[in-house]
Amino acid sequence: MRKPIELRQHLEAALPKVRQTPHKLKMFVDGGRILTSGTTKLAWMYAYTLQLQFLDWNDHPDTVIAPLLIWLRQHQFDVVDNKDKKGIRFNAEFLDAHNMDLIMDIDLTERVLGKPHPTQPGAVQLEHLTDTPPLHMPMRERWEIFIRDEKVAQWDYPPSGHTPGA
Repeated sequence: MRKPIELRQHLEAALPKVRQTPHKLKMFVDGGRILTSGTTKLAWMYAYTLQLQFLDWNDHPDTVIAPLLIWLRQHQFDVVDNKDKKGIRFNAEFLDAHNMDLIMDIDLTERVLGKPHPTQPGAVQLEHLTDTPPLHMPMRERWEIFIRDEKVAQWDYPPSGHTPGA
């Protein structure tokens, strides 16, 4: 499963508070399933709920939601397309007048395809298929989020078709 790691990297790059105190972002995979179609191909899909816990968060929730939605547009568009009206589920516990524990649940999927290895007979090469994003960004972009004239998040976003770590 690659999406939790990629999302954490994105949030750490976008949110200085997460980068400075990474222990305040906890991530859990819950309700995971491995789905197959019963065909002759070696292929499956991971389906799971990713829970994000922003602990002792003292910024507005918008600072998290904006970079999260940008990432989802590129990596799990069906969540933002929201045809099933499920969206992103969340809970918040207000610890005091300035801090909260913000907890979000997001349904994610990842497809894997096994192919015969091109140079080693009998071996299998596994490929994690990327989601095809409808959002087209032909060039690298720099995103910044301001709340009340204070920059609270920033990140660089690669052009469409670029797969981080590939």
